[in-house]
Amino acid sequence: MNGAQMIAVERARQIEDENWSAKHDDEHINGELADAAAVYAMKSSFRSRRVRGGCGTETVASELWPWDCEWWKPQGGRIKQLVKAGALIAAEIDRLKRTHAHSANVPTHPRAVASRGEAGCSAIPKEVDCG
Repeated sequence: MNGAQMIAVERARQIEDENWSAKHDDEHINGELADAAAVYAMKSSFRSRRVRGGCGTETVASELWPWDCEWWKPQGGRIKQLVKAGALIAAEIDRLKRTHAHSANVPTHPRAVASRGEAGCSAIPKEVDCG
């Protein structure tokens, strides 16, 4: 399996096994999904650097982790952690697309998006880089 496939499998697992539905993801309006992805994507030597406060241990990861400590699960090797990061990024992208589609009535189906012009970006707010 290649990386994109591994990320898709992990995202499916998050939805099916952990019940992290689109409705649940839509509640994270402050970038928490992307923040969590960033922490998983950091190399462990950086994540473990000592800083002040957080999650019972004083590390960069504990300070930046957006949720309760019980949800921080860095088990597995580097690839597993990057796969988790990728799945969380996919969830955040989907959440942003739903938010912008809802607020701007932008179609989200690929064919509808393709019919809007080059890169499908003409109706998407400028702060969203979809190119």
